[in-house]
Amino acid sequence: MYLVQGNKQLAGQLLHDKSDVMFAGVVAGNHPGFIWVDDPEKPSCALVSSTGLNGFAFLGEPSKSIQPAIFSTFFKHKLPLF
Repeated sequence: MYLVQGNKQLAGQLLHDKSDVMFAGVVAGNHPGFIWVDDPEKPSCALVSSTGLNGFAFLGEPSKSIQPAIFSTFFKHKLPLF
């Protein structure tokens, strides 16, 4: 998982008409939060943290490139820092 900044290009790659507005705002770079993607060059899914909602959401399409062990390590070692 790679930490990236929100922007309009990323929003176009990950969002759809049913995406939550607050999390979509983070992805578009309009609301505070953090975004971790499966591939920084061509993301297909993201874990988004909204500072305003104090919560997380998965956006995009699930990636087969992210193995369960990667998520486990990410949640144990990276998320506690935020």
